[in-house]
Amino acid sequence: MALGCYCHAKYSKIDILKVPQESATLLFGRCFFGFVSYMGQFVGIYCLPFSLAVVLYFTQPISAAVVSYIFNGESLSPLQIISIFFAMFGVIVLTNPTFVFPFLSEEDAIGYSKSDYPHFNLGVFSALFGSVMSGFAYLCMRKLGTTVHSVLNPLWFGNFSVVSCFVVAAALSDEILIPLSWYDIGLLLSMGILGWIAQEGVSKAIQVEKAGRAAPLNYLQVVIAWIFEITCFDGHMKWTDIIGTLSIMVFTFINSVSKGFCS
Repeated sequence: MALGCYCHAKYSKIDILKVPQESATLLFGRCFFGFVSYMGQFVGIYCLPFSLAVVLYFTQPISAAVVSYIFNGESLSPLQIISIFFAMFGVIVLTNPTFVFPFLSEEDAIGYSKSDYPHFNLGVFSALFGSVMSGFAYLCMRKLGTTVHSVLNPLWFGNFSVVSCFVVAAALSDEILIPLSWYDIGLLLSMGILGWIAQEGVSKAIQVEKAGRAAPLNYLQVVIAWIFEITCFDGHMKWTDIIGTLSIMVFTFINSVSKGFCS
C-alpha cells in the first residue's frame, strides 16, 4: 500500500513531505489509531469466523459517531441513537444468540462450533476494539480535512504500519523473518495491492461524492465476507446470523444515506 501510494505521488508530482505543521499531529493520530484498528481486525479474523469478525468490525460508523460526540462535540441525531442501540443488539445476537433467544440450543443458534474457536471472546473484543480505534482514526481524518493531499493519508499510514509491525514483532519476541511459500507471498502481495486500491478508492470517492452516498457502498464488504465464508470456508448461515447482521447494518446504512442526501 505504501509503495503504491508513493508511486502514485511521484507520478502525480506530489511532494510527500508537504504536510502542514499544524496537521502533523492529526496525521500521526490517524496513522496510530488506524494501525491499532487494523491489528484488532486481524486478531478478530484470526480468532473468529471470517464473516463474524468483519460484521463486528463494521460497527465502526457507530463508533465514529460516538467518538465524535464525546470528543468533538458533534450532536447525535435520533436515527444515530437508534442505530447505536440496534448495533448493540446485533452484536449480542451474533456473539451470544442464546442470551436473546433462550429457547434455542447453541447448535440451532449458530452456524459454527465454538470449540473450533478457543479464543472466541478475545476475537470479539479485538474486533470491537478495532472498531472503536477506527472511530478515533476517522475523527483525526475529519479534523485533517483537505489540509493534506488524499494520497498522503494512506501513504504515511502504510509507512507507519510497516515500522510498527516490526516494533510489535520485536516486543513480542516473534520471528520477524520466516520462510514463506510462493502461495503465502502471493496472498501477502494481494493484500497489499488490494489494500492500496481500497484506501485510495475510498479517499477519492469521499472527495468527489458526498460521504453519505459513497460510504454505503463500503458495506458491500460485509456481503462479500458472507459469500467467502460460505464458499471458501465451508461456513453455514443461521437465521440468527441474518438478524444480527441486519440489526447492525440496516440502520447504519440508512443513516449514511440520509446524511448524504440531506446535506
